[in-house]
Amino acid sequence: MRLGRPAALCVPLCALVLTAWFSEPARSAPPPWCLPLQDPEAGHLLVQTRHLATSTDETATELRDTLAAMPMVVPSEVALVSDELLCQRASAALDSFYYAAPQMKAVYLARAGARFAIHPPVDGEGGIFMIIHVDSAFRRTGVTIH
Repeated sequence: MRLGRPAALCVPLCALVLTAWFSEPARSAPPPWCLPLQDPEAGHLLVQTRHLATSTDETATELRDTLAAMPMVVPSEVALVSDELLCQRASAALDSFYYAAPQMKAVYLARAGARFAIHPPVDGEGGIFMIIHVDSAFRRTGVTIH
């Protein structure tokens, strides 16, 4: 299956989703930066990241190579992250990608090898599950929408 130009569709859709995420005032409180690993959204992030990072099927391979720009890893290298410093860095990375003023929101974070997958929870997102993929230095490498 050829994906064509799905990345072009992501730009307006990502902006819409992130606008909804940042519609609340920025928090001034200190951590927690990581949202609970027991939340259904955390579980969905883990399932989506594991499939993308480990699957050999054609669709996952193409998504991994084009939209996520991540190497394939073994399943044991995919896990949810609860390290507050890493979640804070992920939140700051989202701010730098999309906004001039820091929003400082808690995030869901997964690791796939040396890469990370960030999910900013969005109230009322209408079933859109966005994952921002970053490298080990938290530079954006791609976005997938599930």
